[in-house]
Amino acid sequence: MGWEKDLPPGEQLVRCFRPFLEYLAASDLAPKTIQKHVDNLWVLGGEIIRDLNETPSSAAACNGLGLIAIQRQDPGTARGYFEKAVALDADLVEAQLNLGLIYKMAGDRAHARQCFETFLAKASPTQYREIIPKVRETLLVVLTVFDDDQRIFEAVCAGASGYLLKKTPAPRLIEGIREAAAGGAPMSPEIASRVMALFRQVRPAPAPGHDLTPHEQRLLQLLVDGHNYKTAAVELGVSVNTISFHLRRIYDKLHVHSKSEAVSKALRNQIVG
Repeated sequence: MGWEKDLPPGEQLVRCFRPFLEYLAASDLAPKTIQKHVDNLWVLGGEIIRDLNETPSSAAACNGLGLIAIQRQDPGTARGYFEKAVALDADLVEAQLNLGLIYKMAGDRAHARQCFETFLAKASPTQYREIIPKVRETLLVVLTVFDDDQRIFEAVCAGASGYLLKKTPAPRLIEGIREAAAGGAPMSPEIASRVMALFRQVRPAPAPGHDLTPHEQRLLQLLVDGHNYKTAAVELGVSVNTISFHLRRIYDKLHVHSKSEAVSKALRNQIVG
């Protein structure tokens, strides 16, 4: 990945670090070697943060350092960087999501909920998909002022359990939460009407000709569920190299180039559940 001179330095940091972290996670390197490389990234990232000082563009850099801190199994430091990223740029939705996950792991449900609500309020419809695998035991009911078909469709496809408008009376909101907890799908009346109209326009797509083997479909399902290379290897009882081999075949068959693209296409085309 080349350096793009028009991007802010903080974004460059994230773009450069992330592929390397993914490579380390999927490699067969010894744990000590992986730790050495992560430590080197940590030192480099710290120097970049100091050089950037408190400029707004360093919010992305702080988010990148938070991701490295998680790799170092240091959630306390990760939390500090994610909080700084959010303070520098409240519209950096990825940092809001990451901070919410850190709060969630720490048992701070109130702050986690606040971060997730901010993420959902500020993220584009397609970004909703990012939060589902990471908080899949949490039921998400969208509460919004938007009632356009595109946002409704994207939210439902991304896994939202309900869709309520902000003008919904408080008693109905409470009822909707209980309905979702009981396995229902609460929707404002006008939203339910639009959903029905949308589905009347949609015809089931023919089975995509992806030609994935059963084993490849199981691996793709694990990726959709949030597994990485190593945890998928453990789940399937194979080596990380075997996972990499099958992933390359999956990418070729789906005509994609990355894990995120494969997951997105699997969900969009209903290749897996």
